[in-house]
Amino acid sequence: MQERRLEPVRSTRQVIKEVKRHILFAVMLVVLSGCFPGQDAVHQLSTDRLCVEYWKRPANDLAGGVTYINSVRQELRERGAMTDSDWAAADAKVPTFGVNKCVILATFGQIPIADGNTKGPRGEEIETIVGPGYSATFVNGKATMFTKPTQ
Repeated sequence: MQERRLEPVRSTRQVIKEVKRHILFAVMLVVLSGCFPGQDAVHQLSTDRLCVEYWKRPANDLAGGVTYINSVRQELRERGAMTDSDWAAADAKVPTFGVNKCVILATFGQIPIADGNTKGPRGEEIETIVGPGYSATFVNGKATMFTKPTQ
């Protein structure tokens, strides 16, 4: 006859504590997994959306944030959405004249609500309303005027 070992009996408190810990871990995984879309999702985002996503870049790699932003940056580079000189303005979050639409979106961090196209003597003029108080005017793809609310 084989001897059977009995597991030590755990108290109800120990069991509840362990269940709470597992639930907390599961909730954290669910929340953090929704923070940054996967690599495949980056390819499916519009260029405007990617520019806004770049604005959200984190300072650390919490939940893969830096990895995700590097994917966003690579995708923007592959699409030709920003030039080498545009990255400095986007990283500083300071809009300057002559930058393209992606830099403005990466600076203000809001997706455009409206675009208005006109043909002027200087070329194609587009006014982009980014959000309440935020707007930019582009002539031939370069920012010639922008506004931001005073804080």
